[in-house]
Amino acid sequence: MTKSLVSNRNIGKALFENTTKPIILGILSGNFSVYFSQGLRTVHEHVWKFTDKDEQTFFVNEWQNLTMMHIDQGRMISITWLDPDTREVLEYICDPSIPTESVDIFILIAYECMYEAKYNTSREEATEQDILQFLPHPTVLQTTSRTLTKDIRVKDSKHGIDPEPIILPMSSLSIQDSRPIIEKFIIPTGSILPFSSDETLISIQADLFIFRPDNDRYSCIGRGVMLSLESQELFKCWISIVGMTFPIAQAIEAKINPNFNKEEKAFYWNYYEGDKVYSLLLKNFEEDEYDEFSAAFGQAMYEVSRLVLFSKLCKGDQDYISNAYENGVHSLGDFHESDAEHIIDYPEAREYEKDNEEGDEEDECENPDLEKFLHGSSKNTLLTVSGIHKRSYVVRGSKIGVYQSSEYGNISFNTYIKSIRASSGYEFTPSYTILHKNETSLLMLTPHDSSRVFRMDLECGKIVESWKLDPQDTVMSIAPSFKNSQMSSEQSIVGITPTTVFKIDPRQQGVSKIKESEYKKHLKQTEFSAVTTTDTGKVTVASKKGEIRLFDALGQTAKSILPPMRDPIYHIDVTAHGRYIVATCSTYLIVVDTLHRNDSRKRLGFEISFGLDDKPIPWILRLKPEHVVRMKQSIKFTAARFDTGPGNEKWIVTSTGLFSVVWNLKAICSGQLYAYTLQKFDSPVVDTCFDHGRCQDIVLAYEDDVRVLPRHKLAPATSRLFTSEGIRARHYKNPGYDV
Repeated sequence: MTKSLVSNRNIGKALFENTTKPIILGILSGNFSVYFSQGLRTVHEHVWKFTDKDEQTFFVNEWQNLTMMHIDQGRMISITWLDPDTREVLEYICDPSIPTESVDIFILIAYECMYEAKYNTSREEATEQDILQFLPHPTVLQTTSRTLTKDIRVKDSKHGIDPEPIILPMSSLSIQDSRPIIEKFIIPTGSILPFSSDETLISIQADLFIFRPDNDRYSCIGRGVMLSLESQELFKCWISIVGMTFPIAQAIEAKINPNFNKEEKAFYWNYYEGDKVYSLLLKNFEEDEYDEFSAAFGQAMYEVSRLVLFSKLCKGDQDYISNAYENGVHSLGDFHESDAEHIIDYPEAREYEKDNEEGDEEDECENPDLEKFLHGSSKNTLLTVSGIHKRSYVVRGSKIGVYQSSEYGNISFNTYIKSIRASSGYEFTPSYTILHKNETSLLMLTPHDSSRVFRMDLECGKIVESWKLDPQDTVMSIAPSFKNSQMSSEQSIVGITPTTVFKIDPRQQGVSKIKESEYKKHLKQTEFSAVTTTDTGKVTVASKKGEIRLFDALGQTAKSILPPMRDPIYHIDVTAHGRYIVATCSTYLIVVDTLHRNDSRKRLGFEISFGLDDKPIPWILRLKPEHVVRMKQSIKFTAARFDTGPGNEKWIVTSTGLFSVVWNLKAICSGQLYAYTLQKFDSPVVDTCFDHGRCQDIVLAYEDDVRVLPRHKLAPATSRLFTSEGIRARHYKNPGYDV
């Protein structure tokens, strides 16, 4: 059966019709040209602009080097191929009205036709590997023909061709791959506002692009579209986009993951339709309109989340929030770690790393204690890492698993504590844990008795005492009195309730263990949620409102209060010297430099208050929206923590779903907010932190395991990373789950 590359049918023609001259798929309109050599020159001749009556036929075969590319800065699509008889390079530039999806399918079908022509066999019998042989080689994107290569260079200067192919990113495929050659992409169906707008907050024009994971790039879906922010009622706002083939309406909320790039005047975000997630990009704003839009969007996000009018804030707080949005990334490129620091390399560690990749199931699945620990429907939740004894404690319901680390960075199950049981006899599941008193005890909180702090003696594995606080209040979080004081004989700790900050000293006589001189109750509803300390005992407290307070000492008011960005903060960490803070919100992290820039003595915000107009500008750390598309899930960060390696802290680690994420602190401070590397696993990561004293190793708690990952195993995001199955957690043959 003869197959032809023809262009005289509508896109909607059925594929592979059973006719005497089958027209598989047509591209309705475009420009047809030829390139040929004339002496030392390459001549470009425009043959015709396609109309319904025009037709020229070329046999499809494997020698054509059929290639598809973006030209004219991505505005149009070019299909090029080689005529084997004349050695001329032929080019068909598709009309901009032709959907990219149609051209994608056209090219794929052409490759299937090549298969049929070569083997005289139906394409239905072809495997993905069979089709793979006809695709352009990843390192020779145009052709192996000298004629075509020369002509493509000529076209490059004429049309500004993007040298990467539009589809089929072959660098992420190999002949052994079982994945589809083209990742299926489904265009959004669109949506409309479900209400009549009360007020249009802002309306602008820009170009709209959508990220396509099948070709790993953004494609334009609308030029000069109209975008507006529409107010439904007080504290409810929607994004509305019209002026393209399908409208878009989306409620402003945390999961849309807004990313502003001031340098490129671009706005990226995630758009959801049912269980599908997309990444959209607006760019080519007028300069004034971009600034107006980013300011209006930031205000809308704040009001929707905080249920407070932005206009009610003082100017200093308004500037703090607005500057955070404008403090955008300086580069959209993926981060590549250029740190040349020495990585400790032990032969034993390399062997263990190999075992990690292979799963090393056999030895541990025969451990009866491990089977008992895994038994039941509960999953791992909280991870606490020891610095003295090199142990990791993981909470699993009312049990605690104990894992032992070696000096070479490997980790193995050691034993478990069978039951977390209060002295009154009831079992409970901890909601928060920290080590205490030379790491011989584990302090824990539980919502079942929220006004107590429980102390477990790790030697006997039992709760030996509890400290009763205000029975009308809830202990939200606790922290060592100073950073790493759990590795010393220090017994006092810092605690918070929703409205109080205090120190607990178990050595104090009487029922109450709270030190009255280091107790401060706030009259308004502060909604404190997280606390941490520096190595000198300065205290940082975060709240569900999103505020961050810096205390020089307890029993006093905070020296500095940083206004809320908008979302609740549920975990906070600070570097040992107090210079940097990282706060964890559900979909983003906040990093703050507490150095007082206008202070001649270079003091921190713990020691001297920030004025109304000189608050630090926070860095907002988000994942790229296109990476969220690749992850195929919404973002929900686990607690973000600094490393505790020798010298100053350099890294921040967190996780979301199947992925661990590490940011480079130095790069963040220079404006590279996408300075992160990733690793994927085949099991959700529920908690993570750096191994104590070692910034090279990351301890990860999966739902059913605890492992150590060398930091150099994380890498920039690639198609291969997202489509891989991920590094294997140990999956045990007989975990004994209850059914």
